[in-house]
Amino acid sequence: VFWIDYDSVCHFFDVFYVNWDPHIFPFSYCLHAQWSAGKGPVKDLYTVAENPQYSLELNNKSGTCSVWILLSRHITDREDFANNKEFITVIVYKSGKKIYFPADPKPIMDPIRINSPHFLCQFLVKEPGIQKYTLVVAQYEKTNTIYYTLRVYSTAEFKLKKMKVPYTVHKRECGEWKGRTAGGCGNGLSRETYKNNPIYHVSLDDGSDDNSLLIELKGPKNFSIGFEVKQVSSARQKNFEKKDSGAFRPGYTILALESVPAGVYSIQPMTFIQGQEGPFFLTVESSCGFTMKRTQ
Repeated sequence: VFWIDYDSVCHFFDVFYVNWDPHIFPFSYCLHAQWSAGKGPVKDLYTVAENPQYSLELNNKSGTCSVWILLSRHITDREDFANNKEFITVIVYKSGKKIYFPADPKPIMDPIRINSPHFLCQFLVKEPGIQKYTLVVAQYEKTNTIYYTLRVYSTAEFKLKKMKVPYTVHKRECGEWKGRTAGGCGNGLSRETYKNNPIYHVSLDDGSDDNSLLIELKGPKNFSIGFEVKQVSSARQKNFEKKDSGAFRPGYTILALESVPAGVYSIQPMTFIQGQEGPFFLTVESSCGFTMKRTQ
C-alpha cells in the first residue's frame, strides 16, 4: 500500500482499476460465450442483428433497483493484454426482444467502446414490477473471434438468458432493380411506376395461423431501400393487414412479423428514388416451412 497524488497517477500510469465488492448485490448471474469474427458485419453501423444479444427481466419489488453489467473479454496472451485492440461495450435497450437497428428503438445506454478487458455499465430501475431489457454486446470493429463472460449484478431478482429466435427455415433470393423494374417508392413521379418493382411470393405451410417471419433486404449503401408485404390469400380466411419496412434506410432494412396466418404473401422490394438500378438480396426466415419465388 502506498500513497500517490492524482497528477502523478496521470503522469506515470496509463490506466488504473478500482476494486468493488460483488457481494453487495444479493442477486447475480453470468454467461460465457464466443463471438465469431465471421458472424455479421465488421461494423454494426446499420444493424446489430448478428451481435450477441441477451434478454434481462427484472422483478423490481422495491422503490429503486440497482443493476451493474460487467462484460469481461478473456485474454490468455501477453501480447493481447499489452496491445489490446478489441474495443468492447454493452448497449442496453428497454425492450426484452431482439434488436435489429442500432438506434431503433433508442437505447437507454449506448456507452463508448473501450479497449479494456473489462467493461462495466450501471443503471437504476425505478419503475415497479417486471421490467424487460435487451443487452447487446458490441465492438468498434470486429476483426477477431473473442471469448467473453457477461455478468449481471442486481439488488432485485432477475432472469438473464441468451436471446432466442423462432425461425427454423431460411431462404435467400438475389434480384435487381433494372429498367422498368426500378419503379421507386410510389411518391411523386413514381406513383404510377412503383407497381413495376420486383415481386416475390412467399407461401407459408398451412399447419398454423400463428407463424413468425423475418424479412431482410440488402442493397447498395447509396440507395434508400424498403419493401411492402401484402396478403395474397389465406388458408383459412384469416386477414392480415399490409405491412411495410418503415422509413427507407440506406442499403439495409429488416422487418419482424408475428402471428402471421398460413397463406401466400407478396414482398415487393423498392428504392426510394425511381430509376435507381442495382442488385439486392432478399432473405426470408420463418418458424414454419415455406416456398419462395419471384413472380414479377
